[in-house]
Amino acid sequence: MQFDGMPNEDGMRRTTSAEATHFSVTQIFGFDAAVRIEASIDPVSLQTDSDRKKTFKAALATAIKGGTDRIFTGDVKAEITWFVSEERRYSTHIVADVDNIIKPLFDAVTGPDGILIDDNQVQQIGASWLDAEPGNLKFTMVVTALSPDEFIPRTNLKFVDFGSPYGCMLLPDGPRMLRRMLMKTTADAIRHHRELLATGIEPVAARMHMPIQRFYPSARLRGFKVEPLSTAQASLLADP
Repeated sequence: MQFDGMPNEDGMRRTTSAEATHFSVTQIFGFDAAVRIEASIDPVSLQTDSDRKKTFKAALATAIKGGTDRIFTGDVKAEITWFVSEERRYSTHIVADVDNIIKPLFDAVTGPDGILIDDNQVQQIGASWLDAEPGNLKFTMVVTALSPDEFIPRTNLKFVDFGSPYGCMLLPDGPRMLRRMLMKTTADAIRHHRELLATGIEPVAARMHMPIQRFYPSARLRGFKVEPLSTAQASLLADP
């Protein structure tokens, strides 16, 4: 799937107001499941004025929503390459530092319509700039799953809140019986974890009895559907 809006106007569009058509987004499937973004506008800096930054992030978010239908649920690595002439970087103070372009990019691709649930999934980042003549391609960003099976459809995502200090677990779409079983086994594991801690066992050892599912703090799930365990259990029992 591709959302392709790269401009054709001699490769030199000079607008400072980002639009979704400045971005081309491609999903890549297979062992190295990834999303590749190509942009015909420069990235914005963390220090850019708020209106321009907001416009840029909204434009990229729109392109991501239109160009993808999946989301990474585990850890990822990212590679950002910015194409900018050496002369421009060294002769003016208005070009952002490489470290300042990272956060706005991840903010734009994170959320219910994005490719990341939370930017704490990013385990590894590479960011660099390359000396390049003025042209259409301004930067690329490739986000790759560290585990290919953790790149799933974005439809019907729901999180179940198991309470503090555990947080929320993603409940994937699927047969009702399997979802009920997943919630039950997770709740049983948490109960056992608490019992082990009460005996004085080391937290690291007790943690080994927890399921491998990733948990997220509810504060990081703004915009996603989140239900308390009791509500999620009741809704599955009520489903036809």
